[in-house]
Amino acid sequence: MKFLKIEITNFQKWKHLSIDFTDGVNCIIAPTDSGKSAIIRAILWVVFNKNYKNIRHKDNSNNVSIETSVKLTIENNSEIHVVERYISDKVSCYKLNGEEFKALNKKVPEKIQQLFSMGDINVQTQFEPPFLITSTSGDVSKLINEMIGLEEMDAMSQKVNTDVKECINEEKELEANKIAIEKQMDSFDVLSDFESIYKNASIIYSKLLESNQKHSKINLNTNRIKIINTDLAEVNSKLKSENMVDILKENYDKFTYNDKQIKELRNITKMLERKNIEVPDTTIVYEKYDKLNKISETSNSITLLASKIVKLSETMRKCTESLNKFEKELDSVKVCPTCGRSWNE
Repeated sequence: MKFLKIEITNFQKWKHLSIDFTDGVNCIIAPTDSGKSAIIRAILWVVFNKNYKNIRHKDNSNNVSIETSVKLTIENNSEIHVVERYISDKVSCYKLNGEEFKALNKKVPEKIQQLFSMGDINVQTQFEPPFLITSTSGDVSKLINEMIGLEEMDAMSQKVNTDVKECINEEKELEANKIAIEKQMDSFDVLSDFESIYKNASIIYSKLLESNQKHSKINLNTNRIKIINTDLAEVNSKLKSENMVDILKENYDKFTYNDKQIKELRNITKMLERKNIEVPDTTIVYEKYDKLNKISETSNSITLLASKIVKLSETMRKCTESLNKFEKELDSVKVCPTCGRSWNE
């Protein structure tokens, strides 16, 4: 990191000051009490956010400035950055390349700290003793250790030693486990003798599963045969009534013809009654008409039964096909899956 320029506005003695730094050593030479230390304090105010008394500039009338600002232009990793520390009656903040950061107490925003990468060791004020010359041997050793990172090296060395011890303990534990496993492996030498037995058992088990599946299929088909036989018995009993259905259909046609005649007769009778004409007794006719109504209801029931018989005949046909298929499957099974004997035995 390298300072390129400083711009001071209303900071202590300076109302406005701008200095361009050069490469190498820069010297500020001026009479006593002319503001040299104020320039150093302005730099430290930006870099470390140090809190000085009477930061704001006062004019000849002792009027305090409304706002105070110090800008540092720096170069870091070949990049130019402008860092500004700014305060007013309402605002106290940092600005990095125009981006604003809040200034909290004495802390510098982390992003700006990383840019400066400076500590107290990098700054020596006017009245401080020469660096390290007047320090105690303990302070010098501590500072040198910090500079070369000795504490980090010690911590790393301790961690390495701890890791080595853990690895040694783990190695011992693994060795003990290895010996125990080798002893257990000795007891499994007889497993090779059981390999052929296991293969034979697997073959027998697979055959047993196949036989159980065939047995279940046979039981299922046997139950289907029982159901089919029951349905066949019912169908045979109902098929006997098919001739009756044909006879009833003929009677139904006659009934329909007679029903029309009776309706016409009733209409004529009602017409004659309205004209006060004597009508022969129609009681017998009405009784026959009631009988014909009952015959009509019976005929309807028989018609429904005939349709059911047709559906049942179709079901019987499908059952017969299923039975024939099952008989073919039974013919292909030569051995009983349960006992292992042939069907002839």
